[in-house]
Amino acid sequence: MKRSITGKMIAVFSSIILLSCIIISCTSYRSSVKLAEESLSDVARNIAESAVRLIDAERYQQEITLAKGPDTAYYKELREKLNDLRESTGLTYLFTMGREKTGDDYTYFYMVDGFPLDSDEASQMGDEEDVTLYPNIVKAFETGKAQVQISNTKEFGALVTTYVPIRSESGEVIGIVGADLDAATFFDVMDSNRTQLIMITGIILLISILVVYLFSVYLIKPLKKLTNEIEKVGNGDLSVKFEVKRNGEIGALTNAFQKMIGDLKQIIHGINDSSSRLVDSSDHLLASASEVKEGNEQINASMTELSEGADHQANSTSQVSEIMVRFTNHLQEARDEGVKLAHSSNDVIEMTKTGTELMADYEKQMESIHQGVKRSIEKVKVLDAQTNMITELVKIIQDIAEQTNLLALNAAIEAARAGEHGRGFAVVSEEVRKLADEVSNSIGNIVKIVEGIQRESKETVQSLQDSFLQVTEGTSKIKTTRETFNDINQSILQMQSKIETISNHLQEVFLECEQINDAVNHITVVAQESSAGIEQNTALIQESTSAMDEIVSYSKGVADLAKNLNQLVSRFKMES
Repeated sequence: MKRSITGKMIAVFSSIILLSCIIISCTSYRSSVKLAEESLSDVARNIAESAVRLIDAERYQQEITLAKGPDTAYYKELREKLNDLRESTGLTYLFTMGREKTGDDYTYFYMVDGFPLDSDEASQMGDEEDVTLYPNIVKAFETGKAQVQISNTKEFGALVTTYVPIRSESGEVIGIVGADLDAATFFDVMDSNRTQLIMITGIILLISILVVYLFSVYLIKPLKKLTNEIEKVGNGDLSVKFEVKRNGEIGALTNAFQKMIGDLKQIIHGINDSSSRLVDSSDHLLASASEVKEGNEQINASMTELSEGADHQANSTSQVSEIMVRFTNHLQEARDEGVKLAHSSNDVIEMTKTGTELMADYEKQMESIHQGVKRSIEKVKVLDAQTNMITELVKIIQDIAEQTNLLALNAAIEAARAGEHGRGFAVVSEEVRKLADEVSNSIGNIVKIVEGIQRESKETVQSLQDSFLQVTEGTSKIKTTRETFNDINQSILQMQSKIETISNHLQEVFLECEQINDAVNHITVVAQESSAGIEQNTALIQESTSAMDEIVSYSKGVADLAKNLNQLVSRFKMES
């Protein structure tokens, strides 16, 4: 198990946690900003509405004009009231504004400033204002409704400005009251909150990475150990022992692996014992066959001598007695050798039966190995199917990231349409889009990693299938060996039948020799019959010798197969 899996788990979960923290932090920050803005706006609007209630609309419309200027009594009275209200409420600025139509447009200017009469900070009556910087001034005049604007400029600092219309008794908008509330503290608090959110997000991310790392190590550790043990088994070491106190798939996989090792050990032990017995049996069979072959050669030589003696008996009756004595002795030896050969053939038959039974056991054991390798292939295929499921889940996450990217793009377009008011939202949407891109890139890496895992699992399946083919080939060879033993058994049975025939012929010849001793008058006829019988026996012995040559050849082949099987089994280490 390579480090890459742990790294991938950390990368995936950390990315998800980071994305979640960022979304939650941004949502919390935006909610707090919105709540604070609404609170400040309500405060500024309430103060501005209080200022409107201080104004006598009729006197304001009559006396507060550019034509009369700032010298009217009501101008000074209103200015003092506004100053008192400004100071009591802590406003930065409190003023009234008017407008005048010039051509197709309006000119907007200050009327009454809520600073003291001798203040240098006060705006003078008639000072014009650039409404492109404060578009809510125009909206207040046009709509006749209160407008709120939050701004942060170098000239005036952070302000929450509220514009409330001043209406005449007929309901006509004759001016507006503007109230500027200092929002510097609000922006400082928001900056502090943003810093705290970033720090908290970082701490949560670090803790999450640590937890994911520890969990991945805990999860991967038994798989690493299992991989090392499997490599040892692949190198022939079956002495490995592996115990994991885990439930679930990892525990089941470990138990299955340990059971497979135990079954494989038993099979290898059985093959080793059986192959050793097969080698011993093959050696005994080869030795017995060699002895039988030598006995046949001796019998053949004796038969040749008997044939020559019979010819001499036919040609010279004077040597009949001496030749018959030798002939009787040779027949006795041949009969004894035939009895020995019959016993040896019985032993060989028992050995071949034992060899056939052992080969049947080998075939069953190889079938067990065959099934074990087949189960391993099926389990690796299940692992490959699970990695395919992971790939599908990653594709779903990638689709979500792409949809998030598209939503961020749409949000950026809407923010661009909103102009100045959507600038902050545009920044947030851009950050969301970047995060979506990062998630997409991370998911791309995950897909590559999962594909790598799939390739490795496919290579593992291929390796197991190669082993499966080798086991199948071994099973086929064992079947062939068992069939060879059956052929050997049939050949030995045929040889036993021929030996019995030879023994019967020898017995007949022996009886004929006794008759020759009793009836010398018929010596010539008996000699001729003996010569014919000896020739027949010689042919039978030659056939028996040929059969024993085949038995020797088969025995050597079986011994070679058993030695090869022992060499294959010796690759496995059974005990630690």
